[in-house]
Amino acid sequence: MLEIEKKEYTYRIKLKRPELHNAFHPEMIEGITNFFKDASQNKELRAIYLSGEGKSFCAGADLNWMKDMASYSEEENYKDALALYDMFEAIYNCPVTVVTKAHGNVYGGGLGLLAASDIVAAEKNTKFCFSEVKWGLSPATISPFVINKMGESFAREYMLTAKRFSATEALAGGLLNFVGNDDEVEDYVISTLDALVENGPHAMRVTKQLFAKYHSLSVKENKDFTAKSIAKCRVGSEGQEGLKFFLTKEIPSWKVK
Repeated sequence: MLEIEKKEYTYRIKLKRPELHNAFHPEMIEGITNFFKDASQNKELRAIYLSGEGKSFCAGADLNWMKDMASYSEEENYKDALALYDMFEAIYNCPVTVVTKAHGNVYGGGLGLLAASDIVAAEKNTKFCFSEVKWGLSPATISPFVINKMGESFAREYMLTAKRFSATEALAGGLLNFVGNDDEVEDYVISTLDALVENGPHAMRVTKQLFAKYHSLSVKENKDFTAKSIAKCRVGSEGQEGLKFFLTKEIPSWKVK
């Protein structure tokens, strides 16, 4: 269901239901949620790499799970949807930078995984679709993450029409950061992970907080929050070592040798 590889500074999590295009079901959702919540507690961790095994990254909801949903009460569906939202929220709120690689078909909730990630690369033949309205449903649970990532105009068109769109269109819409062939995407992901590992782990967490706070704070509140953020970084042990490195080239303890 999930393959997790833990290295010193990087965790790799792979969706592993290739025979079902890595479609979600409740156990998988719970596993992903718990993984990201646990990873959030590792202060030394600098990057998480999320990918999928087989022909597709993630084709959305599992068919058998959808059959079960049809017989749920509204209250049961509400609780089910909250659990799904918790998964996306755990990824989005994870203080560690999340790098995701997409390929094959990415439908429905699979797009929520991309939208909740920080940096996303996709193979050029990847196909995307917010397919929910085709089945009389709504992409409600993923919508806050998608709209935040892509912008309202792009999201309106593809959520309302359920048209498939290409990796090139997803790149233009802001869902992706890079598109290329398989080798190019792999090189991009590895170089991105290598860059992240070289950075101060606390500094990257503080930087992620800037994005989380930006929309909820006024201009005046952002002034105070950002000033306090950089002040704390400058006097903290990681920042002090980093400034010394900048001035004297003395390697900080947190630098990967």
